[in-house]
Amino acid sequence: MKIAPAEEVVPAALHAAFVAAFSDYVGGPFTLPADQWPALLARQAVDLALSRVALDDDEVAAFALVAPRAEAGRWRLATMGAVAAARGSGAAPALLDELVARARAAGVGALELEVFAQNERAHRLYRGR
Repeated sequence: MKIAPAEEVVPAALHAAFVAAFSDYVGGPFTLPADQWPALLARQAVDLALSRVALDDDEVAAFALVAPRAEAGRWRLATMGAVAAARGSGAAPALLDELVARARAAGVGALELEVFAQNERAHRLYRGR
């Protein structure tokens, strides 16, 4: 698995991974037409240069989309997901560890995220870090 900046991935591939990762989401399937993908990224203030993807044979296996906060020194993990085939592969923990290390190196004082209480898989990942 290779970690790369999300800005280096074809937007359609990142969108497809997002839709696939959230097809069985705890809050219900999250479908998003491709033409609305740029608006979602803008609304969440996602910075694709700060965001990362885990690639398996050049296919997006998982992603961590990051939004810098208006408050200096804070980043928000806007959304994170893994396609079903990549779950349990270590892709998501690798992305999260890489994000934490990069934030520290950049002098970011705090990372924040939101997660549904019912999303036990995500809770285990985040608690482990």
